[in-house]
Amino acid sequence: MNKLLKNVSQTLPKEIRKDKVRDALRLALQSSIAAAITFTVVSFFNLPEMFLALISAVLVVEPSIGNTFDQAKGRILATILGSAIGFGLVAIIPWGYGTALSLLIIMFIMNAIASLNPSWRYGVVAAVAISLGSEESALDTSIDRLIAMGIGIGIGLLITAIVWPEKAITRANNHMRKALNAACDRFEVAYQNNKSSEKENADHIANNFNASLGNAKEAAAAISLDDKSKIFKQIQATENLYNSILIIHRVGQNADTTMLSEEAGIQQNAEKLKDRACEMIGDLVNKEVITDEKFSEFEALVKQTKNEVNTMSKDKQQNMFRHAFVFGITEINDSLKVLKDLVAKD
Repeated sequence: MNKLLKNVSQTLPKEIRKDKVRDALRLALQSSIAAAITFTVVSFFNLPEMFLALISAVLVVEPSIGNTFDQAKGRILATILGSAIGFGLVAIIPWGYGTALSLLIIMFIMNAIASLNPSWRYGVVAAVAISLGSEESALDTSIDRLIAMGIGIGIGLLITAIVWPEKAITRANNHMRKALNAACDRFEVAYQNNKSSEKENADHIANNFNASLGNAKEAAAAISLDDKSKIFKQIQATENLYNSILIIHRVGQNADTTMLSEEAGIQQNAEKLKDRACEMIGDLVNKEVITDEKFSEFEALVKQTKNEVNTMSKDKQQNMFRHAFVFGITEINDSLKVLKDLVAKD
């Protein structure tokens, strides 16, 4: 059994084994504590609607504090709207067979709204819960269920903020650093593909980059207590850097012969460019400032490479690829400069 579990673990992506497991454990811990405290509070005050209080406390918990507050705002508004619709329908449509009509109307309205903003789907819970009551008790039922949901959401928010908290900006930065690591890995492959006639596939690196960048954007969008404009600029610059490296990669993949042959005149420069670029990317990943001296050395190397590359070959296609290579390293230089300046402002 242990051998089987070990084999299964080894086949899982590292992303699942580490980050996903960590997030799952944090969410499980926060949700269970929120549920336990909610149960205790509701029981102590002998309040009705225990189920709604518990489900509200659990469902409001999200991966980061920013995510939770962002979702909570939408869910509170959705709960109020859903409760108002449910109360209104109970008041005007007779209870019993009329309940089916109430549910039909509620589902249509709330799901139409939720299609525009998914967080508002939570209002369906409140609307349905209230619509299932009778017209005689509609007001009392509405108040009881709103109180229960409010308690659950409040406790869920509190637990997210104090038990193993993680800010959205922290998550965004962590995912962005992984994207930068993937960009460096892609540059290594791109360099080898320009150097050798045997081309290496980099689909797994592309998947890692796209997943990390997507997670960074999602986390950045949930930032509510910090300035999100800077992190979005860093994410954009990271994406531009990766796209610039893709130019180098595409050259290596499509060139009929080895791009970095002696005839090109930049064989040694290309390796130095790759090493210096990845070194600076490593500084960004480790939250270190790229010194002006280090970046000036890289800029000088880019300029030297542009001046020395042989674009006077009789082979027009080779000339095209060499011009594309030069354009790629120029774009890499520009993207790294943006990232350098953004980190220096911290």
